[in-house]
Amino acid sequence: MKVVRIYTGSDGKSHFEDVDLPFATGGESEATQLRAAKGVRFNRYPPGYLREWHPAQQRQYVVSLAGRAEIEIGDGTVRRSELDNPTSV
Repeated sequence: MKVVRIYTGSDGKSHFEDVDLPFATGGESEATQLRAAKGVRFNRYPPGYLREWHPAQQRQYVVSLAGRAEIEIGDGTVRRSELDNPTSV
């Protein structure tokens, strides 16, 4: 599974990195390795919502259940978040 990672580089700016989380066969299904998690929260935003630049408060996975989002990072790169493409911040 492809995950887009957003991280802060040595230049102090945020960057995108494409990460592949491999699936392994186990029993009746395939799964990635277990990732530690502390909680889950669901957010809803109205169409056209614009959030100003901000640092992430903690590490998080962002998974879109509906709709799309454009994410612009510190170096000016813009990517579109799709339903099948989780983002790790």
